[in-house]
Formats: sequence, structure tokens, C-alpha cells
Amino acid sequence: AYRDDTGRVILEHGLLFDVTELKEAEARIAHMAYHDSLTGLANRQLFEESLQLAMERARRDDTWVAVLFLDLDNFKHLNDTLGHHAGDRLLAELAGRLQAVTRDSDLVARHGGDEFLVLLGDLAPDNADETIRRVLTRLRGAMSQPIVLEGTPFVAHGSIGVSRFPVDAEDVVNLLRNADLAMYAAKRSGPDSDAFYGDEGVAP
Repeated sequence: AYRDDTGRVILEHGLLFDVTELKEAEARIAHMAYHDSLTGLANRQLFEESLQLAMERARRDDTWVAVLFLDLDNFKHLNDTLGHHAGDRLLAELAGRLQAVTRDSDLVARHGGDEFLVLLGDLAPDNADETIRRVLTRLRGAMSQPIVLEGTPFVAHGSIGVSRFPVDAEDVVNLLRNADLAMYAAKRSGPDSDAFYGDEGVAP
């Protein structure tokens, strides 16, 4: 502030810095830390943190949480025949479809490679499995529509394993592990199969 002889402010002088680019760069870095660069989905770190919060909320509200572990059955064949570029396009397209058929409150993540995770929270215990099966049906429907890659229609097939809190595990690590075990049990049953942890053939 510049003042006259009486002390009255007659002028104010300052510097203004545009930090838009800095803030945008910080936002990009923060997004990259928690999201998959190819699909834009949440990455495993964000998924695990969200799962922990969902389980804490479920303990408080006496609700259930489910983890769906999806592994594509024919992804290697696609990469071998059409190349990795086509594989990347499939993953990106599939990511959008999976998000489109889940609730806004659900979380879809890329676990890595051709594996996806879906977090379903706030499930009512009396009809949790019914809700999960409805989601499975929607996921199958999203995958069943052909995706044109390099001029060739391709239909994604996948095995899905399901693990539920609190009946199948009571912590993040074991809930994910059990969903993974259920997925491999589904894969042994053939393409486009799913399995719940605790079902026959899936280690309880």
C-alpha cells in the first residue's frame, strides 16, 4: 500500500501469479497415482483403500460388501492374433462397458493385465447374493456385445469369482484372495463361468 502524507492509502501495488498450470499438473499427478493409465479406471491401490472404507461402513451399518474378480478367458488369443494394440483397445472399451452397467456407488478397477475388480457396497444381507447375481448378469450382457478390432468382431469371455464380507473374509487381503480363488474355480468350469467363494469346488 502506498500512502500520502496523512497516511491515507492512495495506491495498492502487488503481484498476481497464474498457478493454473501448476494446479492442473498436481491434479494429473494425483489422478495417475490412483488410476490406470490405459482404461482410466481406479487402480488396485484406490480399490483396496475404497474396499477398506466400504468394510468399515458395513461393520457400522450391518451390511455386506462384495468383491467381483473378473479375468478374461480369451485375451491371450486376441493378443497373439491381432496384436497388443487390439488388446489395449479391448481393455479400454470393456472398462467403459463395465462402468456403464454398475451403480454410481460401485467401483470398477483394473487389477492388472486382463483382470478387473468390481466393488459392491452397502448390500442388504437378506438379498445380497440376489443383488450380486443381478450385477453378474449385467456384466455378462456388457461383455457379450461384439467389439470390432482391426475389422474383426470380437466377443470377450471372462471368469468371475465372488467373495463377500463378512461371510467369506473379514479383511481386505483375504477378501481379495478369496475372490481370486473363486475366479480360478470358475475358470476351471469353462468360459463365461462364475463362482462364489464357499461354493462346492471353491475352498472355504
